[in-house]
Amino acid sequence: MSLFNVRLPREIEARLSEEAAARRCSKSDIARDAITAFFARKDRENYEAGDTEDDWSEFGAEVMDAQRKVFERVIAKLYDAEWADLVEPLYDVFRKKVIEKSKAYGISGNAGNPTLSLDAKGVPMVTAAIGFAADDIFDLRTPLEDLFYQYCVDAGDEAFDEIPSIWERAKARLAADAASDQMEA
Repeated sequence: MSLFNVRLPREIEARLSEEAAARRCSKSDIARDAITAFFARKDRENYEAGDTEDDWSEFGAEVMDAQRKVFERVIAKLYDAEWADLVEPLYDVFRKKVIEKSKAYGISGNAGNPTLSLDAKGVPMVTAAIGFAADDIFDLRTPLEDLFYQYCVDAGDEAFDEIPSIWERAKARLAADAASDQMEA
């Protein structure tokens, strides 16, 4: 077996890496399948040398076909595989991505997730965002009063009674930040 370098645009290389990771195979597997399929075509004798020098569209089509074949093999294995062997690793990757996207998402321009804000009626709301994809964000919204109520039910009166001291510490931090901002100005 020999090695060779292929110069690919960054977008194609990134897509190839993503597809290989998603299909749990190597980039070489996809390229090997694509090249093999390309050479197996019956009409390859009809090409002149100049036609194939810089025309990567045919190769791209073959890569896509190879990826489809790999995906079909993975789908076929679903019927015979154990849930823990096949689905759990995919779920683990999906879960990590959802957590990563959720942590990075800021609500209403804030950097935090979850956030505390007022709704249109002036009711304090706690909002946590779950990020499934770049364009698929789901907000969980709960009135602060309901959150406090549930906290008291779950944690008990003693824990609930600690909230005023937490509030005092937060106020002290805000005061310290304000004083620091005035000194810098």
